[in-house]
Amino acid sequence: ALSSAASDVYKRQLYNLVNVYIATNDMEKLLGAIDRILAVDPNNDKVLPIKARILERQGKNIEALDIYKRLYALYPNNFELMTGVARANFNCATEIVNNGATIANDTEYALIRQRASGYLLDAKDLFLKILEKEPSSKMYMQGLAGVYQYMDMKAEYEVLNKIIEDGASYTLFPDRLLAYNESLKKLSLIHISEPTRHLRI
Repeated sequence: ALSSAASDVYKRQLYNLVNVYIATNDMEKLLGAIDRILAVDPNNDKVLPIKARILERQGKNIEALDIYKRLYALYPNNFELMTGVARANFNCATEIVNNGATIANDTEYALIRQRASGYLLDAKDLFLKILEKEPSSKMYMQGLAGVYQYMDMKAEYEVLNKIIEDGASYTLFPDRLLAYNESLKKLSLIHISEPTRHLRI
């Protein structure tokens, strides 16, 4: 085993390599250097977020989510980690739904939707927290709209999509949703009362 002084020197050399590989965009060598650091220091919070981002880019969503969740549990006020957990949850759900898109059996498809829903609910909660802090973030509004679409929340999806289209802020969402639902109520009342009018002779 390395002495703590030798271990620090070894880690410093590896940090330098990590920076070189980030600069040269050599993902394979970057992951190798990160894994060597994690072999001596498994909870290293300098390189774990980098590893999570690489896994995310590679489409290894469950593995990325595991790392983001571990870090977020340690640093619950870290905004960057919150966005990482939100994205990874959404990506896991998308992957599950997309993989199940070809399944014709209703029961199997329902099970797939159920599996995705846990990730979607977590993503939704975090997207809402993110938008409280950054209400004009188009990327996270699109993420939340995606969650609403998957969860068949038609009103929320349509209202949020319109806000994104208008280039507006998420702060408008509660009022616009209320107005949308009110207009739907009025429409349904018109439809209910129309047939009785036609019955009059």
